[in-house]
Amino acid sequence: MRKVFVSYYHKDDQIYKDGLVKWSEQNKVFIDGSVDTGDIDEYLPAERIYQIIRDEYLRDTSVTIVLLGLNTKKRKHVDREIGSSLRDTGKNPRSGLVIILLPEFVRSFGTNITQQNSGERIYDNVKNGYAVVIEWDKSSSQNLKSLIDKAYSNKAIINPDNSAPFRTRNSE
Repeated sequence: MRKVFVSYYHKDDQIYKDGLVKWSEQNKVFIDGSVDTGDIDEYLPAERIYQIIRDEYLRDTSVTIVLLGLNTKKRKHVDREIGSSLRDTGKNPRSGLVIILLPEFVRSFGTNITQQNSGERIYDNVKNGYAVVIEWDKSSSQNLKSLIDKAYSNKAIINPDNSAPFRTRNSE
């Protein structure tokens, strides 16, 4: 089992993250290496928060799963987590990228990922084939394990696109 970092918009999508982690534990799909609410002091400066996420969470994980909901693209921390996952440094090797389309996203956009509905960094990496995508409602333990393995393999054969500037603010 691979250790995975789950990136998501806490306010909207916590129920999906909790369900995914519980389901994964029951079905032995992945080991959760994500930040939980309260793990990091939210009043620290943003750069310090990003450093903690990079150095204490992402460094142990090999794949990042992004729960893509309607407002995920608006969140600066999610964008930074994805961008940090795509960087390959001595301390933190690059992670594979799995995008799980949440039901609200699919109801609004189908499976059509665009820059407008997902954000630039997600869109760029879906477009170039680095990220692998699955719908929430179609994720069985076997196909999610396979996608995690494919995302892990993609690290060695496809260069991610991390050229988009980082979000500096959340938008509503």
